[in-house]
Amino acid sequence: MFLVGLATEPARAEDVIVPSAAASAAAAAPGAACEEAYRAAVQRRAEAKLVAALRELLSCADPGCGSELSAECSTLYSAIEQTLPSLVFVAFEATGAERTDVTVTVDGEIVTRQLDGKPVSIDPGQHEIVFTVPDLPPARLVFPVQAHDRFQQVRVVFAPEPEPVVPPREPKPVASQPQPLPALERRVPILSYVLGSVGVVALGAGVVNRVIGSQEFDELKAGCSPNCPPSDVDQVRQKYVLSNLSFGLAAAALAGAALVYVFTPPARGREPAAVGLAIGPHGASAAVRARF
Repeated sequence: MFLVGLATEPARAEDVIVPSAAASAAAAAPGAACEEAYRAAVQRRAEAKLVAALRELLSCADPGCGSELSAECSTLYSAIEQTLPSLVFVAFEATGAERTDVTVTVDGEIVTRQLDGKPVSIDPGQHEIVFTVPDLPPARLVFPVQAHDRFQQVRVVFAPEPEPVVPPREPKPVASQPQPLPALERRVPILSYVLGSVGVVALGAGVVNRVIGSQEFDELKAGCSPNCPPSDVDQVRQKYVLSNLSFGLAAAALAGAALVYVFTPPARGREPAAVGLAIGPHGASAAVRARF
């Protein structure tokens, strides 16, 4: 037996191969992206955003993400796909003709530009769906969608353009002959009547008090002057005072009545009374019209 000895030398630093940081990051990048996609899919599923969750699961179901994570993503994908609802859009005109050149938006996002009978996946919940064609007003509706509702048909009918409403023509006013205005005439105002009446009454009271006072004065002068009782003298003096006040009130009232009459503008005369007579088979009737 021969023993063969092998001479060995210490390894040099330049001969040792050490992976660089960039190479490590590049090797770890796919795994980190797969894990991030899986976490995002779980979050989207919790938010009931199933369509977005499926997109994330397609990324992490790739075999390059590792057998364990890929299998987990595939299993979750199948579970969500079984509950994901879908809609089939159908549109018609009011005449019954089917339209396929229809653009459909769901919650403001275009999901199709042509109706071909294929189902469109959609998240559960309430959605605003708008159908648009080039030549008719859009059709809008709010449609509730529940999980497991697959191939549910959404049907709309486009209403025609409303006809413009033409306002009715107003009849032209017929020119009427101008009616002559009643002539102006000066009337005695009611206030003048009131003031005049007050003046006449006051004037009469003044004359009566003056006459009675004069008679009593003559009696006192002939009977007891100059030693007449003060009470009798006061009564005579009171008659004269009342007479003077009545004359003053009469003068003021009569002057006021005259001023009111002078400064009141003239008014239109009253329309003459109109009398109508109609004779019919059952008797006669008359009508009188007048303005006061």
